[in-house]
Amino acid sequence: MKLIIAIVILLFLPFKSSSPNFCVCSKLDNKNVAEMKKNSDVIVIGKFTQRIPVDRYDQESNLNGYFKIDSIIKGPNDLENLVINQFSTGNCQELFELDKEYLVLGIHIKGFKALKAQNKSDKSDSEHLQPPPSNEIHNSIMDCFSSDKRTLKKWNKIADRNYVIHTNQCSTYKLSGKFAKMFLE
Repeated sequence: MKLIIAIVILLFLPFKSSSPNFCVCSKLDNKNVAEMKKNSDVIVIGKFTQRIPVDRYDQESNLNGYFKIDSIIKGPNDLENLVINQFSTGNCQELFELDKEYLVLGIHIKGFKALKAQNKSDKSDSEHLQPPPSNEIHNSIMDCFSSDKRTLKKWNKIADRNYVIHTNQCSTYKLSGKFAKMFLE
């Protein structure tokens, strides 16, 4: 019995980690930092203050939520708060700690639109079905390949009332860490 419990614990331990497995970010050097700064709509310093549970599977994780801004490096000067969205970031989702300071880079999202994946094959067997592409942002609208219309409706209401950004683990840094300092130089 103890062996079974130990195996179960070992199987589920990696999923509780604050550093998801298999996330591969670009090497941070001066060139990549400059490119990331250029491609971001917003670069801010602040604290994750409250989670937004997106669906029934996301009731206790700090993936999406409200962020209190202490300092604006790039973006609208009047921002005091924003909402962080991490749709379609897979294993690169940042698990925020409440009230810890972060430097966050993000792309502004004004809305969310549901799209269906296109099947490029005339054949009906499943080996020829194309997987849905990852979500993309065009003109501040995130094209979401999702069938959950309630989730998208919820996010559109949030985007109507708040400044929403899309980010992930590769563009979010604890302020006390060495990588955040590279963006502040």
